[in-house]
Amino acid sequence: SSLRNLTTLDIRRNEFKMIPDCIENYTALKILQAGHNKIKTISSVLGECKMLEQLWMQDNLLTSVHPLVGQLNRLSTLNLGNNMISSVPAHIGSCAALTALALYGNGLAR
Repeated sequence: SSLRNLTTLDIRRNEFKMIPDCIENYTALKILQAGHNKIKTISSVLGECKMLEQLWMQDNLLTSVHPLVGQLNRLSTLNLGNNMISSVPAHIGSCAALTALALYGNGLAR
């Protein structure tokens, strides 16, 4: 792919229902801005984005987070605000570099 050196991708404020499969080809990707779409799930294609440091998924229709997110060792920022997540996925705890986690505006229960 001619975009294999892409480090930032901004697909905010569209009508995406899923993260495009082509993202797995962007192995240098560090920042994915995918907020304000209609994405229902974080798909496994993100597992190929080993360099990902920031994942912005706010204001979507997420109900869960794929376990592969826990394998993103460089992920420092994860914004899941304003979705429909009812519990904090345990595998997020595996993100050793995570310093910012946003879960505001979800239906979290104790």
